[in-house]
Amino acid sequence: ITQRMAMITAGKNGSPELIPYVADAYMNPTTSQRVYFQAAGALDVFDPEAMVKAMESNKEKYSRWIDEEKFNSMVKMVTNLHKGKIEEYALLKDPEANKTDKRYAITGERNGCNPFAVEYFYYTIENDSDKMYRLLAAEALGWYEFSYIKPQIIEKCEALVAVVDDADVKNELVKTINRLR
Repeated sequence: ITQRMAMITAGKNGSPELIPYVADAYMNPTTSQRVYFQAAGALDVFDPEAMVKAMESNKEKYSRWIDEEKFNSMVKMVTNLHKGKIEEYALLKDPEANKTDKRYAITGERNGCNPFAVEYFYYTIENDSDKMYRLLAAEALGWYEFSYIKPQIIEKCEALVAVVDDADVKNELVKTINRLR
């Protein structure tokens, strides 16, 4: 249970320092299914190039179990997950995007806490014409309590409170700041 909780927390933290550990858990054939599931689920919160580099460092260590085809498949999963997430977040800047998809791009990060989503949330709070998305983005930032970028989120939310005109959005930003402190 400790390993599984560590992988869950690594996925919520997203620090580049955790990449070697997540890569090892993802590649190690002795990793339990529950830990592997959490490691695979955390792949998209890390820089894909750094993750692939860490996996390449482990390639020889696990070569007995992971052949070239399997390794390439694992690398493809890392890059595709990241690419998919970035495409999902890009919907937040698209005024023509499907409303359900746009909403999911925000609310899905309550449990995901992907650091790559944060800039899109800031953009939404500052620029979206729909108050619902601004509120959802401000609220979603409050879930980043274990994130390695939590101090930057607090700082940015404080700056946003100073410039946001909408009282409800401002209130949600204050709640987020308080949750993260």
